[in-house]
This record gives sequence, structure tokens and C-alpha cells, in this order.
Amino acid sequence: MFPMDIPYKLRPYQREALREFFLNDCRGIVEMPTGVGKTIVALFAIKMVGEKTAIIVPTIPLAYQWYEKIKKCGASCSLYYGGEKRISKITIFVVNSAVTNGFNLLDNFSFFILDEIHHYASPVFSKLLEKLDGKKVLGLSATVQRIDGRHHLLLSKIPLIYRMSIKEASENGFVAPINLHKVMTQMTKEERKEYDECEETLRKARIILGTLNPDKLRECTNDPDTRELALAALSALAKRRTILSNVKDKMSKVLEICRKHTNEKILLFSESIESIENIKRFLVQHGVKCGTYHSKKHKNKNKRIMEAWSNNKIQVLLSCKALDEGIDVPECSVGIIIAGTSSTRQMVQRIGRIIRPKQGKTAKIYVVYVPNTVEAYQVNQIENLINQKLDKYLIT
Repeated sequence: MFPMDIPYKLRPYQREALREFFLNDCRGIVEMPTGVGKTIVALFAIKMVGEKTAIIVPTIPLAYQWYEKIKKCGASCSLYYGGEKRISKITIFVVNSAVTNGFNLLDNFSFFILDEIHHYASPVFSKLLEKLDGKKVLGLSATVQRIDGRHHLLLSKIPLIYRMSIKEASENGFVAPINLHKVMTQMTKEERKEYDECEETLRKARIILGTLNPDKLRECTNDPDTRELALAALSALAKRRTILSNVKDKMSKVLEICRKHTNEKILLFSESIESIENIKRFLVQHGVKCGTYHSKKHKNKNKRIMEAWSNNKIQVLLSCKALDEGIDVPECSVGIIIAGTSSTRQMVQRIGRIIRPKQGKTAKIYVVYVPNTVEAYQVNQIENLINQKLDKYLIT
């Protein structure tokens, strides 16, 4: 057992997840919503297994968050990525380095924490799974399921041993109660015309090519007979996403929501950097203090924006995928999702940012969408995730 002074108490469901992990010979995946304490389960597992441990994470910011959490437990650890390469009894690897420079070094470890494990089913990272055959492995994810179906490869190697849905977490008070508000908007005639043109291209592709999956469409571009239509479909998918993200009426609806919650922090998600920058300009013009957080900003600027939001100097923080996972977000009670084409996993991550528990808190989640578009499906998807009505969102 590692000498770690973990400053948290295990909740009953975390204890149950740990129990299942040890009953399954220290090998399995724990799936829980963002904000209910997957990392705490992992910290206790590291302490109780007491063997040389490699923690593998998808991003550098997440690596540093793990580093700080382990240090708070009074344990020594090190980082292994492009900017720093040190090995210790507890080593945190960024996955790109783990599958390249550090691949052979993994043989020196007997216990592995795979954070955001859904990433490691990708063609680039899946060789990591072969490396860990027969080893002690704890995988963590809010949603193991992947759009490309490769989660089945993952689950064939490492079983899902504990799962908690958003609904279960909410009903048991592990996260804040959720109020979902569906906010309908309207397209202009020009926006609808462009959208319908995209839909017509996609309709043809669906009939002729049999798919709108981007990966499969890219495969179709290798065949001279299907190349032109596949490229047109890929372009239509991108354009449709841009059109929906930038519907003018959505900005007005967002402003109404912000004015309704003037004394609360608001976190807004959209599908593109262009979209959140446009919404930010609109809100600033109407007197709302806000800032954007995204991958094209320098990390120091993003850090300052996050601090300003944490300290209530700005009311609204707008992001696209940069906050989906791997970043600790301060507690807030209002979330706005500008509907688009996000995956189920992204929806779970985004909802999880808003539902972290706090005494007396109710999480208000607004989904701003255009009816009679693909966004109507996404609204149903979010509602079903919260109510857990459909088996299609369960990993089997």
C-alpha cells in the first residue's frame, strides 16, 4: 500500500466501484458522469494496489491536474511528456508520449490508470491496449461509447465493471437536480435556404453511399466512383454545422437567458470557435461581461479568462471543445448548449460541468436549437441522457 493521505472520504458509490475493481482482479472500467468523483476512486485504487503506477491522460493540462492531486495526498510523482520526462513510482504520461518515446518504459509498471479511456480505442492509441494485456488496469470515463463503434474493441480488452447514469446520479443526490429548458429559435430565409441545400446533398449521399459517418465518407473519397459525392457530403456536414452554430436568432435567445440569470455564473458551449466569438461580441455589445476559452488562445490567456470567471469578474464563459474534458471548471449552475452535432460523450461531458453538487443548487440547462433540423434529434438525445430512457445510450 502506498503511503498516501487522501483528503477525501469515499462515498458509497465510490466504495462500490472500488469493490467491483478488486473483485474483477484489478481490471475494469468505471463510467460515471463528470463531477461525481472518478478521480477519487482512482486515488484510493493507487493507494490500495500499492504498486508502481502509470497514469495515462490525453492532454497536458489534465496531466498537471493529476500531478497536483497526487501531491495533495503527500505522495511523490513525476510527469512524462514532450516538455518533461521523469519516471518515478507514480508517473503521469500524456498519451502521445506513452505510445511513442515512453512505450517500452511502460513495461516497468504493473498498475495503469487510463483516464478518459475512450480515447485509447482510436487506431492511433489502441496499441496501448495490447501492451496492457494481463496488467492491472483502471479505466475512467464519463461515456465509454464512441461514434465510430470502436468502444467494442476497448470493452473486449477491459470490461465495464461499474456504471452510473446521469439520471441515477441526480436521483440519489450525487449531483445537483437538473432542470432542462428547450429554447426554440428560427432561421432567416437565407439561413434556411443554405441549410436545405446542405440537407439535399446529404440526402443523396445517404441514399447512394449508405452513410453520413465522416470516417466512412473519407474512405469513399479513395474510390473514383464515389469521391465527388463523398467530398460534397463532407463539405455539407461542415457547412451545416457552421450554419446551425451561427443562427442569428440564437444570439438573441442567449442574451435573454443571460439577463434572466444575472447573479449566476453561466457556461456556454457551442460547436466552433467562430460561433463562440460571434456570440461573445453580441453579448458584449449588449452589456454582458463574458470571455471565450478555446484551443487557439495561448494557455496564459485562457488561464486569465478562467480566473476572471471564477472571481465573478465576468458572468459568462463561452467554449467549444476545450472544456469538454480534462479541465476542472469552477462550480456554476447555468449551462447553455448551442445545439449542433456533438457526440453523446460530449453531451455527457458538458452536462457534467453544470451538475456538480452544492447545497441548495439546481442545475439549469438550456438547449438552444432550431426545430425541424438535425438539432431536434440532439435535443431529444440530451433529454434522454438526463432521463435515461433509451437503451441505445447504454454500453452493452
